[in-house]
Amino acid sequence: MTATVLPGTEVAVFAAAVRSALSDLPPDELDELTDGLEADLTERVDESGLDLGDPAAYAEELRAAAGYPPRSARTHIGGTLPNLRTLGDNVRRNWAQLLVERPLVASIAAFVLTLRPLWWVFRGVGVHAALAAFFGVNALTWWPIALAFVVLSVQVGRGWMLHRAWVRWAMRVASVVALLAAPVLLNLTIIAANNSNYEMYEPEAYYPQGLTRDGMQIDNIFAYDAAGEPIDQVQLFDQDGNPLNLVGDISAEFWGAQDGSMVVPSGDVPGRVGWNVFPLAHANSWSDYEDDGALDESEVSETRFPTPSVKPLAGYVAEVEPAN
Repeated sequence: MTATVLPGTEVAVFAAAVRSALSDLPPDELDELTDGLEADLTERVDESGLDLGDPAAYAEELRAAAGYPPRSARTHIGGTLPNLRTLGDNVRRNWAQLLVERPLVASIAAFVLTLRPLWWVFRGVGVHAALAAFFGVNALTWWPIALAFVVLSVQVGRGWMLHRAWVRWAMRVASVVALLAAPVLLNLTIIAANNSNYEMYEPEAYYPQGLTRDGMQIDNIFAYDAAGEPIDQVQLFDQDGNPLNLVGDISAEFWGAQDGSMVVPSGDVPGRVGWNVFPLAHANSWSDYEDDGALDESEVSETRFPTPSVKPLAGYVAEVEPAN
């Protein structure tokens, strides 16, 4: 017949203190170890009538008898902190209970487990990216090392060498490193995707119209003969017989010069605008144009040559006209 122990009695208080001293043990083991504790204590009191003593010492006796190590010295800060020795077992037990009680969670967990090979690959790539960033090298250049990390991660994920504690710890560290490297890899992926869709803009090269010298527009051309004398109204053509045009627009009626004035083509060329007749004449200002856009011929002035003459060509001897 089991003795009934009323709450608040000496035995009940002592038993509660013993359980508190053993609270670092897993719940199942604690229940097994203290099963029938009140009955044993009641029998002990009835037989000897002695004081039950120190509950902490009694708990240590039970712990030692069951083969458990002494309680950690951390107990002086309270029994609310988890025991790291039993934390893993407690987490696994609670997780298993959750899977039983929550079918939806169990279904999601089963789906996630099927994705483990992807995680193994990512773990290898993540470790490689983290090491490349740490040593300041290009991860893409050293891609064979990334491949080696991926193979190693997959093999360990399949169970290779997992019986060794250091391998398990190394994989845990690698997993943490991969998680920390995930934002960096995501950012690099986004940058690569944007670069693949980005068309490099190359501005069209600008080629000035007409003729240029050192990138500057040529406003006029002055010709001199072999004797070094200026030639007025000389017609110039290119290699194909096309009229030479400084302006670039064969139909233009005027063109702004570098000095702020306007150059105008010759009006003496039949059937076209005489932009190839040099030197070009000048109109002093925009006001020289009439209301209908026509140039007032009276305002057109001949262009002065830059020098009255130049040195004659080597070996040239000017013909002397005979005296009358």
